[in-house]
Amino acid sequence: MTKEALAIGAVGGVIMHWAVTNKGNRALVIIEPFTSGWRVLLYDMMLLAFLAALYQANGTALLNALKNSVQNLALLLALIGGIGVDYGVRG
Repeated sequence: MTKEALAIGAVGGVIMHWAVTNKGNRALVIIEPFTSGWRVLLYDMMLLAFLAALYQANGTALLNALKNSVQNLALLLALIGGIGVDYGVRG
């Protein structure tokens, strides 16, 4: 993972979490540590950092990178599944 991918994940994850969880309200979301919202924030950050690193390594051939590597596909599905489960059961 490069520093750029980690920075994209950190900043983009917070923005994505705010946009999806807060539905774009201008009010700030206060996330308490070790709650479901905190877990989903971490999942959002990891997902965007992973996608940024995958894009940096493979360019526009993201689907080929996922198709040719079971490890990449498993990580992507685990992150999306974690987000889905946390949203589905509401923590």
